[in-house]
Amino acid sequence: ARYATDSQWKVPHFEKMLYDNAQLLSVYSNAYRLTRKPLYKMVVYETHEFIQRDLQNPDGAFYVSLDADSEGEEGAFYVWTKSEMDKLLGDDAPLFEAFYSVTLSGNWEHGKNVLVVEKTLSDFAKEHGVKEHELASQLTRDRQLLLEARGKREHPPTDTKVLTSWNALTITGLLDAYSAFGDEMFLDQALRTADFIVSHRLDAGGKLWRSKKNNREFIPAFLDDYAFTAGAFVGLYRATFDEKWLSLAQKLIDYTMLHFYSGDEGFFNYSELEQGSIILPKFEVSDNVIPSSNAEMAWVLYQLGNYFDEDDYLAVAKNMTRAIYPRMLHNMPYYSHWARLTNRYIFPQREVVIVGDHALDDNKQLARNYLPHLVSGSKTPSDLPLLQNRFVEGETLLYVCEDKTCNLPVTTVEKALTQLGVKAK
Repeated sequence: ARYATDSQWKVPHFEKMLYDNAQLLSVYSNAYRLTRKPLYKMVVYETHEFIQRDLQNPDGAFYVSLDADSEGEEGAFYVWTKSEMDKLLGDDAPLFEAFYSVTLSGNWEHGKNVLVVEKTLSDFAKEHGVKEHELASQLTRDRQLLLEARGKREHPPTDTKVLTSWNALTITGLLDAYSAFGDEMFLDQALRTADFIVSHRLDAGGKLWRSKKNNREFIPAFLDDYAFTAGAFVGLYRATFDEKWLSLAQKLIDYTMLHFYSGDEGFFNYSELEQGSIILPKFEVSDNVIPSSNAEMAWVLYQLGNYFDEDDYLAVAKNMTRAIYPRMLHNMPYYSHWARLTNRYIFPQREVVIVGDHALDDNKQLARNYLPHLVSGSKTPSDLPLLQNRFVEGETLLYVCEDKTCNLPVTTVEKALTQLGVKAK
């Protein structure tokens, strides 16, 4: 849901936005990589199920949102009366209703209930004298019954626009899920959505299109479309070691350098800079419901600068970060994505290089750990600067480097993690 409407975070605004769910995939996947909490894994899989079921279009891209209202009433699709639940769940109803805070008078408006979890599964099971695994099974079964019954209601209208930037955020969320769980389902969907952008939204010269107006006329892309798409393509390279994604990301970045970058200001304009335009430039630098487009541009420039050994990319990224630093210190919540890049300048930059027949398998194993390092690799010899002269026929080698100076190679992920100072998970 879009946000909470009460101070206790129980009642949501019932509108569902793609950008929220895309970012939740990333947040919970990364949280799982750090903690291994099963709840976080469940949230990722259920969020993915939701966007596939309710927001995916036939071409593999995703629509922007579901409305809050149906049947002329806000939230009608999602809320329940106790009598409805009693009828649907039968003997299971008392335990289910107690777990989700359902009452006869309702915990929301007009006798309706929002499903609210107030106790952990473990604590609730102990309190009610049931086994935790049996409670979990019952709740799963009962939620499925409610889902099937809800499917017969009038659905909220879907906003069927397909925005390039929000789909790119979704690719990144899916890739984070793939890293955390190694489930090919997430990578397959990320590739399908990326193929949609390449086939339907990207011109040969690197120009992107944001969406269609009235399903006919294309709208030119803004900076967030370029930044998040380039970032998603870099992520696809990291997951697959397919260098075409780095090349596509570079094509997008070079286009934005030519058409969006203001050398005088040191930032990228939100829309294309046109000769003689009377519209004042707009430089979006602070995070909002999605990250700042300039922060994402700086992050992508930093990564591509290291992958391709491009000093110009690195210089622009560093100058942007330096200019933002004073604002970041005074208002961190709105500059957290700049802070991510700032860490790369404060702490030593680490790179992991994997080359050989089993590079993808080792990469998949490595990615299950939360590693904010640059990762590069190939199953064959490569001309990428980080990979040059590292391939040895018949072996798979892992190099842990700092500022591009590498330790002696190792042959297992465990040994590479030891060099990184990380305990394998």
